[in-house]
Amino acid sequence: MLTEQFYDILDKELEQIIAEKPQWIQDRKLKQVNQQKSYALLLWFLEFYAPNRKRFQQAITEGRDDNSCDIIFSQTHQGEEIFYVVQAKWSTQKQEKIKADEVKKAIVDFHAILKKDKLVGKNEVFNDKWAELQTHLSKDMGKVKFVFLGLLAHNPDLQEHVSNFEKQHGPHIKMEIIDIDRLKRDYIEFSYKKIKAKNPLQYEYYQPETEKITIPVERVSDAMGKGDHLKVDKPYEAYIFRLKPKTIYELFEKYEFSLFFSNIRNPLPASNYNAAIVDTLRNKPDMFWYFNNGITAISNYIYEPGIRSEEISMLGLQIINGAQTVYSIYAAYRDADKVQRMIMNEETKISFRIIRSANKEMNLQITRYTNAQNPVEERDFWANDPIQIRLQEESFQTKYWYEKRRGEFRNVPKGITVLGNDLLGSLYLNFSLQKHSIDAESSEDLMFISEKTNPKGLYEILFYNKSISFEAMLSAYFIWESFIAVHKKFKNMLEKSWKK
Repeated sequence: MLTEQFYDILDKELEQIIAEKPQWIQDRKLKQVNQQKSYALLLWFLEFYAPNRKRFQQAITEGRDDNSCDIIFSQTHQGEEIFYVVQAKWSTQKQEKIKADEVKKAIVDFHAILKKDKLVGKNEVFNDKWAELQTHLSKDMGKVKFVFLGLLAHNPDLQEHVSNFEKQHGPHIKMEIIDIDRLKRDYIEFSYKKIKAKNPLQYEYYQPETEKITIPVERVSDAMGKGDHLKVDKPYEAYIFRLKPKTIYELFEKYEFSLFFSNIRNPLPASNYNAAIVDTLRNKPDMFWYFNNGITAISNYIYEPGIRSEEISMLGLQIINGAQTVYSIYAAYRDADKVQRMIMNEETKISFRIIRSANKEMNLQITRYTNAQNPVEERDFWANDPIQIRLQEESFQTKYWYEKRRGEFRNVPKGITVLGNDLLGSLYLNFSLQKHSIDAESSEDLMFISEKTNPKGLYEILFYNKSISFEAMLSAYFIWESFIAVHKKFKNMLEKSWKK
């Protein structure tokens, strides 16, 4: 999808918002098109990244004789109140980068908002929200995130201004620039893959792959040190504990789908809500352990728990098997009332296996074998490889999308052709590298086999060569298409001549 195409899609959605909310436009006296579009862009942004938040209208300051920001609001995350200040700028320039002057101007406004001596104006909404913000800032841990939303292309030179702003105002003030390239990427992830994107309306992006994470584990008081958990020392350190639904809920509440970045299926909300798991939790919680295989995760380092410790800490956490279980437990617990939650926590036992391994190859093998009971193709195991991610992101600049995981695009927009990495890889091998993916002796397809697993493996030769790019793979595809077209034309000519 070209940026221009995404711009047109977004612009139509903005026009629809304007048409559906004429009274809001009129109340704010937004007569100029650019004012109306900026306001609609703000609404679109809020609805896209925080669809469950209500009453945004009361916090919007834009269009009320104050241009220092468009909205000031607060959200509570894990019991902590965090304020957000957003400024949105619509633009008719589809390809231009965000200009430094625009960002500098926004930062000046953000500086003024943070000052306690800022003069109040005619904008009563702004005055009230600014007063709430000042009260929040007076707290020891009063966190605020400023967001500049611009409908222009990414400009890497702006990060320096953001970093200087954050340094000047201390550790609890953050700023982020959201450009059209980021919006397009998130739009594709959410609308066509049904994957929840990283949310700029969060104070920070959590990284469970590298953070130190501590979770409570269920210990049996009369079995301390006598078998209430299992430890394996060799060849890789590993533990098996039991967890409560509350622990799974809190883990997902904080890290969300980033828990599954190393999961070959990179779970999708619609497909991972398992009705059977939810039913067991609600109606037969004591049978959950018997019906469910549990969760398998990997970690870079595990702090050995003491005999009586009721928690376990680890550096980095990725769930490689049981993503459906995690999401279903989270959804069931989220929707349960207080009594239902109490029963779930008392009666439900969830097996949790954590394996210490910082070895990339070993992690891939663990992922491979823990998913062996499910239909998985070789290419699925490479879906999270950085080169696969890069090739897909390159493809989003065209009308041909690179599929790095089978069936990952749940919806495909009109005019877009999805091409699998198996097809493109095979064509690139043939036309650019002059190689075949099928082994002549064993008839095994070696394209997604590592040379570390099989000396004949072609994955590194294909994807780790310096010339690889989506453009190069697409060129091979076009050559193949031309051959098909010529072959078809020649076949038709022969058939006509035979008939004569």
